[in-house]
Amino acid sequence: MFINKAFISGIIDDLTSKKLYRNERQLQLDIACEIKKELHNKQITDWRVEMEYLAATVTLPAGKAKNYYIDIMLISDKGEFIPIELKYKTRAIPGVLPELKTHGSQDCGRYDFLWDVCRIESLKSGSIKMNDELKTYILGYAVMVTNDHLYYNKTSSGFSGVKPAYADFCIGH
Repeated sequence: MFINKAFISGIIDDLTSKKLYRNERQLQLDIACEIKKELHNKQITDWRVEMEYLAATVTLPAGKAKNYYIDIMLISDKGEFIPIELKYKTRAIPGVLPELKTHGSQDCGRYDFLWDVCRIESLKSGSIKMNDELKTYILGYAVMVTNDHLYYNKTSSGFSGVKPAYADFCIGH
């Protein structure tokens, strides 16, 4: 099967090296369109690409339902599936792209990314009841694209020498 780590990484690397994205939705859309284009070019008709796919609904202890959406889901006619979760965290670059924002809150950003990983692992293990269309987990991706060095540089102490809150959610090493 050609849908593997090199395929997905190649698309993301290619897209992110060509342009600076203003937001995560724009990146998601471009990745989904590029995957769809590649499926078409390789004449693979038994797979489709879905965005914001409702993969599961879980009932919480209080009886409230929690929907699990996946940013991009590749689904075969046989029920095989490949979930892709994306996070796009930015730091402003003055004079380059004025509308690019600094997200900050790296502790929350890291936690959100790890929550994406947990959701994909739950789909893989079958620990949550998936919708009936999903039968066989093939592989999954949690991808973070960032220009903020605080996500990928190891941080051992904050400004005052105290361990920062986000140190417990290190993902860059």
